Amino acid sequence: MMDSSQRDSFFGGPSRISTSNQVWSKYHALDGGNIIREQNHDDLKSFGSSTDNEERLQKAAEFGMIAGKLYITFKSSRIGIGNIALSGFWMEEDFFVTCGHFFGEDVSLFWREKAMKDLKIYGSDAEAYVSSSIIAKTQENSSSRRVLFLGRKMPWDVAMFYVPDEEKVIKGSSNTRSCQFSDLEALSSPPPQSPIPVWTVAYCASDSEADQTLRVNFRSNDMGYHEFVVRQKPYFTRYQLLAAKHQDSYKQKFANSGDRPPEFDVLYLPNTRALAVGEFHTSMERDVKTYEKDIPAFPGQAVDRDEDNYANTGALCGKHTISGFHGSSGAPIARLKECDNGMVGSPAIIGLFRGSADNFAFNTYTAFTPEILQWMNELMTKCSAEGKRPANYPMVNSSLAA
Repeated sequence: MMDSSQRDSFFGGPSRISTSNQVWSKYHALDGGNIIREQNHDDLKSFGSSTDNEERLQKAAEFGMIAGKLYITFKSSRIGIGNIALSGFWMEEDFFVTCGHFFGEDVSLFWREKAMKDLKIYGSDAEAYVSSSIIAKTQENSSSRRVLFLGRKMPWDVAMFYVPDEEKVIKGSSNTRSCQFSDLEALSSPPPQSPIPVWTVAYCASDSEADQTLRVNFRSNDMGYHEFVVRQKPYFTRYQLLAAKHQDSYKQKFANSGDRPPEFDVLYLPNTRALAVGEFHTSMERDVKTYEKDIPAFPGQAVDRDEDNYANTGALCGKHTISGFHGSSGAPIARLKECDNGMVGSPAIIGLFRGSADNFAFNTYTAFTPEILQWMNELMTKCSAEGKRPANYPMVNSSLAA
């Protein structure tokens, strides 16, 4: 089982493609379904064999155009809640899927519940937008679409938004690419081999944004080295601290290499739609962390809790070697199915980027399970029944076996 003391952060850190080599997983800009390759892209060469590497990368890049960056803003100040930016992906044209951890752990349950209720109302105090631009520094751009909150299961760390009719009237039809519900793959049995190549497309935040968040939410305990950050190295940026922490964890494995992670902008391409590759490992654990259901509100304040946010079991978390940072949470973790004839198969999303594990030797993802897909299907069906979306969504109950 994984509890809160075993997880270093909710956004991950730099990682090597494989624990047996020294190639770092880096982000590469994705423009129109094509990867903009930097001079040094050894990491991309590890995505499959030498004979099918280019085909795999092209399929991953084209599929990766479903990615988007979610902004959540508040018209008036709220205690402990600032503007929020996460990664995610479009599905069935009008639905957006992302992670469930929107708020810092020091934000009271009262304000969390209030914010989520406001996000369901068009024109309320809270607003959410999704940008699908290659460069997304702010929510104000031509590709931004207003979305409303549809539902969240925090123990599973997954949430969904949708484009309301009001936004369609204002913006008209969208050219944003999306996947089908059938492209989601539930883990109903152990994967056939380990490790297997996986990739993500995310919008990582800039180092200055993450550093500011760290100082504002100084009470948050989402990082295992929190006291070290505040008391000993207050002048370091968050990425510098992540890199130092990561390097310490590799001293025994790479004692003579003196290797360091790449510079921040080289590794992450902040505020840019970018693709990164890595490996998926079969080790899976249930997260038994305590969530909002057990966090008290302000003394004397009643909370109208939305019980749909809660589940009886925690997320099923798997490990991967794709680098991550603040803002990458919620990005799709995907793989390519293998065909019986040896050909490269179709893409499948197996979960969402979650956080870090094992002192940044790996990062983690929330695996899609049959329970999660059933919950998502029910949300979309309910949305259709209320006249927000006409559709029939078939259930998916597959495994990582191709």
